[in-house]
Amino acid sequence: MISEQLQFQIQAYLDGSLLGAELEAFQKQLATNEALRQEVELFREMDDLLGETDVIDFKKTIGEVLQANQSDAKSTEPAKTTATIRQLNAQPNSRRKFLSIAAGIALVGLVGTVLFLNNNKGVSAESLYSANMSFPDELAGGSGLRSTNDSDTLAGKTQALKIAWATANEAYQSQQFETALAAINQIEQLDTEFESEIQGNLLFKKGLILLKLNRMEAAIAAFEAVKDGAYIPNAQWKRALVLLKIDVNQAKIALGEIASTSQHPEQKQAAIILQQLN
Repeated sequence: MISEQLQFQIQAYLDGSLLGAELEAFQKQLATNEALRQEVELFREMDDLLGETDVIDFKKTIGEVLQANQSDAKSTEPAKTTATIRQLNAQPNSRRKFLSIAAGIALVGLVGTVLFLNNNKGVSAESLYSANMSFPDELAGGSGLRSTNDSDTLAGKTQALKIAWATANEAYQSQQFETALAAINQIEQLDTEFESEIQGNLLFKKGLILLKLNRMEAAIAAFEAVKDGAYIPNAQWKRALVLLKIDVNQAKIALGEIASTSQHPEQKQAAIILQQLN
């Protein structure tokens, strides 16, 4: 099954809204990727099946469902939706029938998403923080050691760094967060020549510990200090969530930046939270 990002890209290509370098890259893929060409053709057939009249019907259906939901009245929309899908299913070709069913399922999903967002507007920032903030079970993924330097003169310091990291991890797992923070601080003092990836890892884990200690401002500072390496998206996400607790306007700005970054792993969730805040 193709990713949602690719689905949006295909639709943008068919709509003529895919432009510039992104369009050029997509066309190059089309020229060499038979599977992609088949997906594009599938989407084009769905568009042909739906047509302008059906799109208008779909929009009308969604609007009526929302209106019924807001007034808490009983609605006859399922029958209308089914009728619309039945009209599409009247197409004789078996593949078109499959496509029409897929279109109907997509409509149901769209209505469900709209209803979900509509029903969850005005959710408190505090509850959104609680619902989205998560913590790892351990501080795995790094050692805080200096760049592959194992010379004899550094052997003692290297051993001290290993012990400090192990102490931080064990203390974190046993919820002794002050001890874990002290160990992380010791690592920073012992070694000031980190590789950027290791430093980003260490600062991110420090931010997590500070959150556990309810030191929000210090946690934000730690996440903002992650400037290089694979932990940047994680740090950006955690920072945006923490801002929900201390400055909602700044949180909206941070979430907006994530929601507008197509490659960010939390892009969709950031957009949902923004919708719920409005």
